[in-house]
Amino acid sequence: MQDNDTYTTQERRCKTVNEVAEKVIAYDVKYLLDGHVGKVRMDSRPGERLPVKNGKVVVSELASGARAN
Repeated sequence: MQDNDTYTTQERRCKTVNEVAEKVIAYDVKYLLDGHVGKVRMDSRPGERLPVKNGKVVVSELASGARAN
């Protein structure tokens, strides 16, 4: 008698989650050398000093991905 009184359904419940995160992608480092201000972008956290040869910052000795301006 109850065979026709029951039924089966499927229900899907979704929840939207918004997450905000900050990530450092590079460090813009300004330096003063011989009275001139320069800038270099580094992938990793800079130390207290930049390598200098012949009066210029040596980009090749900085972390990979560094670019001097």
